[in-house]
Amino acid sequence: MALHTQTMPGLDHRTVEKINDLIQLNLDCVKGFNDAADRIDDSGVASLFRELAVERQSQADELRSLAAWGRVPEDSGSAIGTMHRLWMDFRAAINAGDAYVILIECERGEDRIKEAYQELLDETHGAPDTHLHEVLMRQYEQVLAAHDRIRRLRDTLKQQR
Repeated sequence: MALHTQTMPGLDHRTVEKINDLIQLNLDCVKGFNDAADRIDDSGVASLFRELAVERQSQADELRSLAAWGRVPEDSGSAIGTMHRLWMDFRAAINAGDAYVILIECERGEDRIKEAYQELLDETHGAPDTHLHEVLMRQYEQVLAAHDRIRRLRDTLKQQR
């Protein structure tokens, strides 16, 4: 649901900046999941990564509509996200697309985005704009579910080693 800036009077500049940070983190995830899907040998895990990339793109788009009255949200990911993907590339090259290693790196990225959502949820709890909090909560639950799926896959692959 796209919101117009007039419906978002409770958002302050700091909140908009944090929403923009979440947009960047979601875009980092999109790139990371797509990169991981391209490098991984396991087609099932690659399919999961592509599914999660689509989900994160949708989250970024929804957040972009919430922050539209602030500065123009970035369309590219963050420098930290780029560095993480380079590290993932390096580890994947060393391990020749080893699904277990790639899942470890993806879980690290998920830990980062979970923390960012939790921080903003803590700040917006009880804020005048309950719609923002509801959107963040729904997206956070999706992030948690994705994190748990990745962790379960990682643990399964670890047991198979």
